[in-house]
Amino acid sequence: MSIKVALVMTVACLLVWISPSWAKGIETYSWKDGAGVVHYSNLLTQQAISRGYVILNGEGDIIKRVPAPLTPRQRAKEEAEARRLARDRAARAERARRDQALLRSFTSVEDIARLRDERVSALDARLRLLQSRQSQMEARLHQLEATASRDQAAKRRVPASVEVQIRELKSGLQEVDSAIGQLQSDRAATLRRFDAYIARFKKLQSRQQDR
Repeated sequence: MSIKVALVMTVACLLVWISPSWAKGIETYSWKDGAGVVHYSNLLTQQAISRGYVILNGEGDIIKRVPAPLTPRQRAKEEAEARRLARDRAARAERARRDQALLRSFTSVEDIARLRDERVSALDARLRLLQSRQSQMEARLHQLEATASRDQAAKRRVPASVEVQIRELKSGLQEVDSAIGQLQSDRAATLRRFDAYIARFKKLQSRQQDR
């Protein structure tokens, strides 16, 4: 065998030996265009970036998927969804905190009902005081208006002090009416809140018993 033939055979053997390991290091990019046609390239083109692509190794296996960049609308939708999920997580965390506080604060439904009754009784006492004051003010206003009516019927001038008292009583009654309305609203809200506490406490107790 000549030296030239031996050299050619040696080089061929070397190429066969190193080719697989060399090929494994080559990455190929694959993507679909707008018509759905698949493209392959060893260069990352702008079209591939805009359409999204996959990276293949030298053996044709997918080693990474790169999605297309989000459009402004898609990004806004994704951000909105992220905010919604964050709100949901915060709501669940707050619910868990309240549940723990409820279980720490009360040992039975009777404890909750007892506190509810105490709160409602305190509101009822304030309501009775305001309603009593309201009745007194209405009676006094009725007297003053009757006095003013008699003076007007007799064509006498209504004393300025009487007119002032009438105005002040009417203004005061408006304030008392508003305060009574607020207390009645607070009373109803208190009952609803404690009803919700009792219902939640029962549910939490049932969960604990089922474990």
